Formats: sequence, C-alpha cells, structure tokens
Amino acid sequence: MLIQLTSRGALVVRLLLETQGPVRVKDISFRVKASERSVRYDLDQVEAWLREHGLRLRRKPRVGVWVEGSREARSRALAMLGEPDRLRVLMEPEDRSWLMLGWILCSRSPVPVRTLAAALGVSRRTVYYDLQRLSSWLRSRGLCLRRGRRGVSLEGDEVQCRSVMVEFLERYVGNDDLVKVTTTPVLGSSAQSPSRADSVAGQWLWHLLREIGDPEAMAKINAIVNNVLRAFGLRLATSLRGALVAHLLATVVRVKQGRASHEQREQLARLRQRPEWTVASRIARALEESFGISLPTPEVGYIALYLGSQVTGIDAGSGWFAPSQEELGLCARVIAEEAGSYLGVNLMQDVELRSGLVAHLYASLEKIRAGMPVRNPLLDEIRARYPIIHSAVRNACRRAGAVVGVEIPDEEAGWIALHIGAALERLRQRTKRWKGVVVCGSGVGTAHLVRARLLCEFPNAEFKVLGAVDEEYLWTWVSQNGADVVISTVELRPGVVPVVVVSPFLTTSDVRKIASVVYARATLTEADLLGGCHARAALQAEESHEQQLVGPPLQDLIDERRIRVGVRASNAVEAIRFAGELLRVDGIVSGKYVDAMVNLYLQLGAYMVVARGVALPHASPEDGALGLGVAVVTLERPINFGSPENDPVRIVISFALPDYSSHLRALSELLQMLGQGVGDRVYACNTAAEVASVLRV
Repeated sequence: MLIQLTSRGALVVRLLLETQGPVRVKDISFRVKASERSVRYDLDQVEAWLREHGLRLRRKPRVGVWVEGSREARSRALAMLGEPDRLRVLMEPEDRSWLMLGWILCSRSPVPVRTLAAALGVSRRTVYYDLQRLSSWLRSRGLCLRRGRRGVSLEGDEVQCRSVMVEFLERYVGNDDLVKVTTTPVLGSSAQSPSRADSVAGQWLWHLLREIGDPEAMAKINAIVNNVLRAFGLRLATSLRGALVAHLLATVVRVKQGRASHEQREQLARLRQRPEWTVASRIARALEESFGISLPTPEVGYIALYLGSQVTGIDAGSGWFAPSQEELGLCARVIAEEAGSYLGVNLMQDVELRSGLVAHLYASLEKIRAGMPVRNPLLDEIRARYPIIHSAVRNACRRAGAVVGVEIPDEEAGWIALHIGAALERLRQRTKRWKGVVVCGSGVGTAHLVRARLLCEFPNAEFKVLGAVDEEYLWTWVSQNGADVVISTVELRPGVVPVVVVSPFLTTSDVRKIASVVYARATLTEADLLGGCHARAALQAEESHEQQLVGPPLQDLIDERRIRVGVRASNAVEAIRFAGELLRVDGIVSGKYVDAMVNLYLQLGAYMVVARGVALPHASPEDGALGLGVAVVTLERPINFGSPENDPVRIVISFALPDYSSHLRALSELLQMLGQGVGDRVYACNTAAEVASVLRV
C-alpha cells in the first residue's frame, strides 16, 4: 500500500532528500510556510513514505532531521516526487483555499465555481465547502467573499487584498525564487515543484502575468528594484528583494484592474518626510514607464510603507535610517519600562534595546496605521518557549499603543519580545563571574593598561596579569590556577583554554571577541534567562540593601485548600477550568478570570506549558484577579495541551495576578524549582499535604 503524501509532506520530503546533513525543524517550517508543530506531525507521514522507498528518517533533538539510505534509493525517491500522478499527492483544504484566493484575486471579473473546481481537480460541492471555510478566515482580515450568479469575487480593504496576494506568492513561489520566475506556465512541471498544489499555483502565476499583459513582468520589476537600489547605494538580501518584487507585482496588477490603494492624508504627509519616500517615488516612476500605468500619490505611499518595513535588512552604513522621532522614542521607552516592571528587571539602562526598538517601531507603527497586516511565523514558537516574556511584552504594547494611538497586534508583540529577550540575555551576561589571564608582548606595563580597560568593560571578571612570559610558563600557570580565557596582545599557540588576541588599546571589536568567548553557551530556557536576570537584580539589591524581588515567596502562597491530587479531566480546557475554580472558590479570582484563562489557551495555544509536563495558566490582572494566589492540580491521566516539547501535561499550576509585580518573587522561585525537576516530585505525591511540603522547600 502506497503512503499518500499531503502537498506539504511532499515538500518536506524533497527538502530532506536534496539536503546533505541534518535540517532543523525550524528551518523546515520556514521553507514550507507552516508551524513547527505542523511539520513535526508531518514527519510521521514522511517517515512512513521514506520507509516504503528503502530510506530511513533520523531525528535528533537540538540537531535536526535527516535521511539515511543509499544514493540509488534517494535518486529513485526524487524521481518519484517528479511524477505527481504516480506520487498520489493529496491537496490539503488549506492549499485549496489559498489557491482559490489566488484565482479570485488575479481576475478582473468574478470567477465561476466551475472554473475553480476544474483548476483544483475537485467537485463543485467541495469548492462550496471550502468557500464557506474561507469566508470565515477572510472576515478576520476585514475582507468579504461575494458569491453571485457570475461567480466569486473578493471585496474589502485594498491593502488587505494585496497582502493576501503577496502571501500567496511567498507561500507557493518563495521569496528566494520569486525574482527568478518569468514565463514558466506550470510550476509543477519543474523538478523543484512536485505537488498538485504547486502545479495549480504555477497556473495561477501564469494567469496573473497574462492579466498584466506582460509575461516578463517579474523580470522587469526585479530589474527596476536592482537599478533603484543601486542608484541610492542600498542593498537588500535576496529574500527581501523577492518580497519587494511580490509587493510591486501586486501593485501593478491591482492598479491595472482599477483598484488603487487609499492612504490617509495625514499619513501621506508623514511618509513624505521619511527618506524612503524618495526611493519609492523613483520606483513608482519606473513602474509607470515599464507598464504604461499611472500611480497616484497613495500608491507611492504604499511602496514607501513596504520599504520602511525592510529597513532592518539594509546595511546601517547606507544612511538609510533617519534620526528617531519623538514618538518612536516615547513608545520604545514605555515598552522597556512596562516590560521591565513586569519581569522585575531594569531594562531602561540598556541603550542597545532602546535603539533597537526605535528602529523596529520606525517601520512597524506606520505599517499598522495603514492597516497592513503584521505576519510573524515565529509567534507560536515565541509563545511556547517564552510565555512570561511574551506576556510582559503584550501588556507593555497595550500601554505603549495607548500612548501613541496605535493598537499593536500580538504578532508585533512577538517580534518585540525577541528584542526584550536579547536585552535579558545581555543583562544575564553581566552577572557571570569569570577569570582571565592578560599577557602582553611588550611588558607588564602595557598588560596592566589592558587590564584596566578590561575591568571597565567586564566589572564582574577577575584578571591576572602575567606580562611578557614564555608560553610554557603561561600554560603551566593556567593549568594549576585555572582561567576561562587568555587575553593576549600577541599570537600564542593553542592551549587548555581559548586565546583571544587583542590590540593594546582594546577596541570595541576586541571587547566583542572576548564576550563571544566567555559568554558562549547553548540557548537558554526562559527559566534560566529570567533566573540569571533576577540574580543580577538580587546582586544590585544586596549592594543597595534593598529587597531582591517584589512580592511574597512561593511558600507563602501554597495552601492545601487549593491543591488537588489525581484530578480527572478529559481535555486541557477542563484541567485549566478546574485549577481556576480552586482560586475562585477561595475568593482570589472572579469567574471572569477563570474564563479569561481558558480563552487565552484557546486563542494562543500551549504557550502556558513552560516545562516538561507542567502548565502555568494565568490571565491579566484586569480580567478579574482579586488577590495573589496559586492553585495546584495533578492529573490522574496526562493531557496533551499542544506543546510538542513538553506534552503531555501532568501538573496544572494556576496563578492569580492582582498586578504586574507582586507575583514576581514567587514565580521566579517556581521557575527555578521547575528547572531543577520539582515537577516529577510533585506528580509522585499522593496527598495535598505532600504537594505543599514539596513546594514549600
């Protein structure tokens, strides 16, 4: 019996067969435009298909997945992928929905249902069913699917329509290949696109180019982009250039169809003051000349908005980025203050964070104001791995958005959470105490000069000066006394610890080299990251005789009345609601807070599963928290919450948060205990008293 691959499964198989060595699931998810969770589920199907073809799928945590087998077997499998009829690929409903959208968007007039059915190779009944599902999703994007006698059409905000068109191009052509595609009528005939979905996508792309009336439209747009960027001395990565080509292609198509974008006058006035307006104007003039169209001023604004969103992809030395505006500085400051207060750390002293936020907000605020959707393919992973940091940033964005008059979406909060995470990593690094040996070729005096500069850059480090010594003595001393790194102004042979060669004047580049050696380590978990930052806060507090963290310790919040052992729950919602009810009955939260915890799980997924087998559901203080408290529930049968790394969940610990700071000490202690494996000890308990005893240690 032949295993039937889905279209996405076929893409995963081809990617693995064409790659030598391990591929991370994260990289696969980016290439096939799906979440990591979806890719992990696909791998079971992929493994079975490969087994039928004499190949073996290998998986190794933190390394990746790869295919083992003979070269002949790999070649036969690749040849099979090149023959869709033999492959028996199944098109997923998600693919059918996207492909229908493609046909509808690139057509001047409504598309008959029979046309969609023929293109997709399905019955009209299936098309009607898919259209019903599609309508619900489009409504969330502010778009409306109209069905009439003549066929199906799409109505709504023009910016949203174009964004959907660009999403299609990025999904089925890919940014890296977009600038290479010109006149290929059927992508499925290419050896790189084996599935039925890709074949239909190729037909859609060909139909789009016919709509423009120029089969070489993408090649022309790519040439325009290259010429303009070169004229302004700007550089874009291939993937970013491909995305820009997609946006410009959507602009040309929609304008030719008589559908122009409309920016608000106030926003156009702001955009005219930004440096990307000049670049956008040059691109607009070139498009008018190449395609015989007229682009009104709002269309130049649309191009400028997209260019602004790509500012981080351009070299900082190009002069592209304008000085920060007062609004951007205020928004960045509010985010840093609010997130730092929530997490119990001081982020305001991190100049790199403030400047990074200003650069990020420079592009995103105007994009949000224009209604351009923010896409974040990493959002699920950010929620799952860094739930507390993401929660802190989400609340900070609410405050910052209110200050500048913009509602910052959760996707944008996810990107900002990465900035906050990087700042926390820098903060944690400053807590590390390490030992360095300073060696100088010109004598002890210069070595002491280097040591003085090092102490300014690394105040928590300890430095021993050996001066100008022979290498044998140096490595003997290091072996006997210990050190983390040798810092030398001359080249040395490798020894028992790393050697970093620096200038006697210790430049900024030298400092970075040293930091990359002494702070190099595997990616931290959220518990490690916050624990390290709180340790820094404790060190500062000890020096200033202040309390380490706000709020009572965890042991003060543990109450046997709010502990249940061996609870029966059939799903995650029941488990969360049971834990929440323990808080409600004790008068710590209202029923609204319990509902909010459940709704957050339904909306955000398994972000609350913070450790192996442990979930920490909670909601915002304004959702009905009346006091500070904790409820602990162990489950009779473990339940899958949807976390590939930490399922199944055996313990549910619900938090009630009356404000954004009083829980930090207890939460920090709990995260530290979970990192030390306390979850296994709690689950082994038979009574509430035993659980309380374990958590009060």
